Amino acid sequence: MVRAKSHLTNCELGDKNDPNYEGCIRDVIEKEGAETIAALIIEPIQGAGGVHVSPDGYLKAVKALCEENDILMISDEVICGFGRTGKMFGVDNWDVVPDIMSVAKGITSGYAQLGGVLVNKEIRDTIVQYDQILGHGFTYSGHPTACAVGLKTIEILERDNILDNVNNMEKELKKGFDYLTDKHRYFTKSRAVGLLAGFELQQDRDLDVPFAESVKPASFVVDQCFKRKLILRAADFEKGKDIVAIAPPLIINKQEISEMINIIDTAVTEFNKTIK
Repeated sequence: MVRAKSHLTNCELGDKNDPNYEGCIRDVIEKEGAETIAALIIEPIQGAGGVHVSPDGYLKAVKALCEENDILMISDEVICGFGRTGKMFGVDNWDVVPDIMSVAKGITSGYAQLGGVLVNKEIRDTIVQYDQILGHGFTYSGHPTACAVGLKTIEILERDNILDNVNNMEKELKKGFDYLTDKHRYFTKSRAVGLLAGFELQQDRDLDVPFAESVKPASFVVDQCFKRKLILRAADFEKGKDIVAIAPPLIINKQEISEMINIIDTAVTEFNKTIK
């Protein structure tokens, strides 16, 4: 497995003059040889890595690149799937249809252990027509209880218009982020697609200067929020990145969004007091 640089739209479209071309997906394919690569795995929005959102045009460029080189595109929808981003699947935000999708977590709303792989018709037909033993299976495959929970979750998502609520609450969350950006000089780079969101803390947001590694502002803010009964996640393992990730329940309401913003406001205020 080779890890390529991500979110370099121009590079994936073929711009070899881009200074970041080396190490992009297209560059890796050219160096390794398309015939040696079975598939590319990508998250539409990188979740645990810091809520990094694919820029417009990027996923379509990657899909076209895969088709050009006869490489399967696998979308990791374990975090982005089943309403988290305001669409049923994360790739739907960019009108991309991958060859394979991995799913889990949101498929049962976390109430039961269930994961799955969705494939396109060509792959499905190939598997069905295979006349020998396919050595693939797991102890808990097709567990009826977990599958029942998954079906009920999908029913509720559709019946109660959960995706509409996600999209409406995305707007409220962004309003809160705007308020925090105006109030706190260290609060910056907020983003939200549906209810998969995050923000960063920087020493100088105008010059894009991070805090020293010893400061750990994201961890401080997350700890302060936890003391006030709000669970967030710090993604500060990448050098120069102090990111706080936010993924509230899909049924959150406007009042609860307001309460969450108030707690983050207080937590960032407490952090501000530590900076001399």
